[in-house]
Amino acid sequence: MSPPDYKNRIEKIAIDLLWSHWIKLGAYVDGRCCQASSDPEVLLLLTVLAAKKDLRLLEVMGQWLHYYDFLVNVERLKTALKLLPEDRYLRDFCTTFKKSLQESLPSQSRKRWGKIFLLLGEKGVVQSKFDIFRSHVTSRKKLHTHDEILEHNPILEFRYAFGVTAKADILYFLSVYINQPNVISRPPASGATIAKALHYDPATVLRALEELKGARLILSGEVSSDTVYSINSHCPLLSWKPKTDRFFLDWFTLLPVFRDILALDDEVLGRHHSIALNCLNDRLKRLDNILVMVPRPVPTPYATDNFMGISQEDLWSRYAKALDEVNDALVQPRRLNWGSDELTRALDTAEHNLWTSYTYLDEFRLLIAIDQIFAELPLNNHQHWFESLFLIRCHSAFRAATRLATSGQLTESFALMRLALENAFYAFHIHSHPEAGEAWIERKNDLKSKKTCKNNFQIKPILEDYRKHNSYNARVARKLYEATIDYGAHPNIDGFTSNLEMKNNENGKTILTRQLNTSEMPLKHAIINLARTGSCCLLIFQNLYPDRFESSSLTEKLRSIVYGL
Repeated sequence: MSPPDYKNRIEKIAIDLLWSHWIKLGAYVDGRCCQASSDPEVLLLLTVLAAKKDLRLLEVMGQWLHYYDFLVNVERLKTALKLLPEDRYLRDFCTTFKKSLQESLPSQSRKRWGKIFLLLGEKGVVQSKFDIFRSHVTSRKKLHTHDEILEHNPILEFRYAFGVTAKADILYFLSVYINQPNVISRPPASGATIAKALHYDPATVLRALEELKGARLILSGEVSSDTVYSINSHCPLLSWKPKTDRFFLDWFTLLPVFRDILALDDEVLGRHHSIALNCLNDRLKRLDNILVMVPRPVPTPYATDNFMGISQEDLWSRYAKALDEVNDALVQPRRLNWGSDELTRALDTAEHNLWTSYTYLDEFRLLIAIDQIFAELPLNNHQHWFESLFLIRCHSAFRAATRLATSGQLTESFALMRLALENAFYAFHIHSHPEAGEAWIERKNDLKSKKTCKNNFQIKPILEDYRKHNSYNARVARKLYEATIDYGAHPNIDGFTSNLEMKNNENGKTILTRQLNTSEMPLKHAIINLARTGSCCLLIFQNLYPDRFESSSLTEKLRSIVYGL
């Protein structure tokens, strides 16, 4: 990709990040929702910075401000506004922001927002006596309902309850910060940490903390000689417990990043190679600082102290990946330490294999079709309620086997195929012999009951009985049952050798065995056997629910699947 292409990609990622934040605050549009903390003040500034790239953001911002401007902390907004650098981009920014405010804010907000207008004028917009509030926003078609917005934004709930003050923001910060996954850089929630994270004056924070502590809304303790604070979950005033966000992010750190994105074309494109490398690397350092704050398994720095051997294209790629990782971290936060050990890495690999099977193997469509038939079978049939218990477990075993087989855990999937068959066999036997159901229920009463149950549920007699109803499927069921035992339900040779690979080397031969086997032939063998097992189980349940199969055309659907196997 060329630098301009990378720049376009970076701008798109940045816009997607803003939309995820607005969706969180109530924008009625499609897209992924931010799961990190909310920051209405910084979001307003970021939106104006990115307005040239997507004017729809300004429309959503205008409607939101018209109805919720009283929940914006104007003093905190002034602090964020002062962080923007004095450059040629600032004049356009101030003009756009001022115009948006004039067209959005209700007239009664003139006095409250006066300081912001004054600051915008000082930063580059010439004030005029004709600058008046002329809000024409009346619709909220771009916003969700009020209840939905509050449900997903605890910061707004706290501000409704405690006012737009430091107290509300401190309570919100503690409710998120205490419950979030640990990250390397997370310090204890002391007064200094809270003031720095919220960008309040430390003295203001300490006064608010003392008042909240006096009201028994928060608790304090000592950690390494520092006083740390936490929410008092037993306080009656906080018994409503708003939905907490996944982790707290200092959104102020994104202000220079978005300003950088606007300046990329002038400061990097077409410049000398070494200057371009230095500019990109400086921006990568800012993104690295942000990524340290988000829950990730192993922080990987994208910036470098040594440009030797690094191309400009490589740094562009790193920039896009770093910003993409920030975006993903906000909408899909990683769990604590996930991927930092062998087990979770293996689970991640299995998940990747599953998606690969879904994408590239046509056989996966058979499993989807079979699962759909399972889902359409009745579970509320009072006449056969007992058999329905086994139907549920059979369906669940089929889905579990699908997850294992398509992710490469082939041997283990056969054990679940056997379980699915046995659930179908048991359901048929209890349907044909209701007294067997009583023996199954009373199995744990005593040794005699256990022996009676064991004698009632021998697979071979059940298959012989089933042969009277469907001789063809009975033969298939026997072969499938034996295959499940050979390939994994028992530790037999076929289950082991299907995952072995022998390689020649200078010392002789090396035998390799796989836990996750994605070789095409064994993988397709397992999936085809799973499809046959699911179809076989459905044909057994057809004897229990013949009316349902006929009335819903399930017989034809199942027949089309069976013929293909």
